[in-house]
Amino acid sequence: MPQKLSDLHQASYRGAIWIVDGAKRSGAGRKQSIKELASTDRVVIEDLGKRVPTIILRGVVTSLSKDEINPETGQPDELSYFDMRNELLQALESDKGPGELVHPWYGPMQNMVVLDYDFDESVGKLNESPITITFRQTEVKGVPIPESTSIGQINEADAFTRDVMGETIEDSWIVKLKNSGNFLAAKEKISGVTDAVGSAMDGIDAATAELSAAQNALGEFSRKATELVTKPTELATSMRNTFASLQSLKMLGTGVFAVYQSMFNFGDDEADIDEARLTEGLLERERNRKLMNNAVQATCYASANEASATIPFRTVGEIETHQQLLEDQYNKLVGDDSLDDSLREAINESRLVTNQFFEAQKLVANQVIEVDVTPTSLRQIAYRYYGDTELGEVLGDLNELTDARLVGGDNFKVLTE
Repeated sequence: MPQKLSDLHQASYRGAIWIVDGAKRSGAGRKQSIKELASTDRVVIEDLGKRVPTIILRGVVTSLSKDEINPETGQPDELSYFDMRNELLQALESDKGPGELVHPWYGPMQNMVVLDYDFDESVGKLNESPITITFRQTEVKGVPIPESTSIGQINEADAFTRDVMGETIEDSWIVKLKNSGNFLAAKEKISGVTDAVGSAMDGIDAATAELSAAQNALGEFSRKATELVTKPTELATSMRNTFASLQSLKMLGTGVFAVYQSMFNFGDDEADIDEARLTEGLLERERNRKLMNNAVQATCYASANEASATIPFRTVGEIETHQQLLEDQYNKLVGDDSLDDSLREAINESRLVTNQFFEAQKLVANQVIEVDVTPTSLRQIAYRYYGDTELGEVLGDLNELTDARLVGGDNFKVLTE
């Protein structure tokens, strides 16, 4: 770090130099997302990574002596004010993408982009015009890319949520034999889980070894429902195994996502017990009911995030629509005060890594734009835009067309490449 003026670097951008007398770093720190949950005093603050600071350099454009000595004169050549100005403005307005900035205090900084600059020329200061330039660092190609989140990280967050779900069942599932009503209610609740999973799996139209394994795990869980009522550790293991076997179907993409989505509202149609009637036995039954509902819904949310990472979305709009569906489920879960804190933290982590993954996917996904197209066939339009007639079917779906023979006109939707 410079200790005196002579230690400072000569400011330059793309080789064009000027005099800097002040510098500022703005917007630095950490990116945070603050979510205030409805109907509760809980606040969730997510760390979204490091902010890229804005660099603001204040200085003047003036004539300047070159560092090199002219061998003919024995003196350094003078760069006129106009030479300095023209060279700097050309560098600032270059269309060649990011360039190297030499910062007086920090030295060379790569991949810097000019956001804007203010340049003030006047007759009174013809040879010393103030200039303020705002820079920001970007990636080499000029596209801001977030920290990479791999599908493996989403998978780990899903597996962690399943483990936490099992721990909450082991720690909090309690059924006292002396209260036969609670035993029956608990058995029905466990059977409700196996029925919901089985019904959701019925919608999968695929014959695979993975599906057979998932069905076998579910069958074993269902057969043991009665004995699991009073064995929370074994109950937790059966639930972990069942939901883990479902994740082996993730290659089905939207198919397995639909399985989890169908259980987003598991148990929501059940009526809460009137608080005025809450005896010790009813309190136990109500705690078990909410515990199981939250366990299933939280696990399905995290597993749905993992399944979502395998869906081949075509457009940014499709990704954002899917994100909102997951966000609505997340908000429902964290807005429930009965949700176990460890499960709350687990699904928050799942949400964070999944959203980071989606943000990266948006950068490479297609955008939908509207263009004016001379009426013709879908196949001809597809060939014109993409050099591939097979994409005509995609354009037909995008524009919700039933007749592909003569289409086009104003506001015809196409995908950017």
